[in-house]
Amino acid sequence: MIPTTADKLAASVFALGLSLGFVLREDIVRWADRRIGELDVAPEWLIELCMSKPKHFLDLISDLNRIGEGVDPVATCGATFALLPEVDDYTFDQTAAFAKRIYKITYQCLKGDWSKPLLKTTDGLADDFEFLREGYLAATEQSVIGAVKEFVRHHRSDEIIGLLDPVKWVGGKDESTEQVPAAPGAEVHIGLSSWIIQDGNYGDFSVGQETKFALEFYPPNGLQPCADIALAAEHIRASRYRIRGRIVFSEPNVWVIDVGTFKAFSESKPPPHAVVGILVEGDICLGIDPFFYFEYLHRMEGMPPLTYTWLVRSILRETTPLINATDAQGRGFWKRDESREGFLPAHETKAWDDDGGNAEYVLKCERLRGPEMPAS
Repeated sequence: MIPTTADKLAASVFALGLSLGFVLREDIVRWADRRIGELDVAPEWLIELCMSKPKHFLDLISDLNRIGEGVDPVATCGATFALLPEVDDYTFDQTAAFAKRIYKITYQCLKGDWSKPLLKTTDGLADDFEFLREGYLAATEQSVIGAVKEFVRHHRSDEIIGLLDPVKWVGGKDESTEQVPAAPGAEVHIGLSSWIIQDGNYGDFSVGQETKFALEFYPPNGLQPCADIALAAEHIRASRYRIRGRIVFSEPNVWVIDVGTFKAFSESKPPPHAVVGILVEGDICLGIDPFFYFEYLHRMEGMPPLTYTWLVRSILRETTPLINATDAQGRGFWKRDESREGFLPAHETKAWDDDGGNAEYVLKCERLRGPEMPAS
């Protein structure tokens, strides 16, 4: 007896839930027991599920994927969301963590297919909490929490809950997004100037794009030696970080730091104390390699791999006003008024059009793979 359409949908939800930690193996076994009790003759695949307690975790996921083969991933997501708990008494931070978990489940289920509106929706739910925290979103805490509540209510389905019974959602309002395994990687906020695209080094970027590039850093006030303690990178705002990193490469015109979350280069004269192996700390601005590393720096003897594969999760376009300033030689130039810093969410960069071709962006990217040397 082959699985019914409903059984296949349930198996696809269980495979996803078991791999990402929001359902329990014991509940899946109980579900199989229930289904056997509803049938005159139990099929072999259901009997195997009933006896799957000693089976290896990955083998059970493989079995469930085979049973649920061919199910539309969007339908799997929808059935999964029917299990979501009520969030009426969640705090702002608890709802933010919950929204981020929903996004990661959706991303895994849809395999990062950004043509699916559901992935964009869950990404937006999660991003709005961060945008609000950083002052980039004109909204209230209650409105972004309310959007998550409405998402849960919209996907509530007694029919699906009955289909999956007794399988329930694992985790409560204190669950952490750290419980979700197989996260794509660290999130990094990376600056991008329009001229880098205009030079032909990259095309315009869009949310959901997978791309490759190295990172360049600039320390506005220099980096100072520090005690030999853990590496760290604390995001301050925009593409600025407070870091504690180890110098892993140093030559007269370029040096590389490793902060744990990422490695980045600076094509500049290193400070006298920039000796390979020492730790330094301070603030840096992080940006996309304008192709210095890709074109020639990677060929230097001893230069480490620095190219990462990234997923562009969101884009911010800077709206900070430009003001006229004067340099040390009395020459006038335009600069951003940092006292009025602002950003707006964007779906894509438009380097030739935004701000008359002078736009600055921040790309929030998830590190998927790397570092590696550039492809030939």
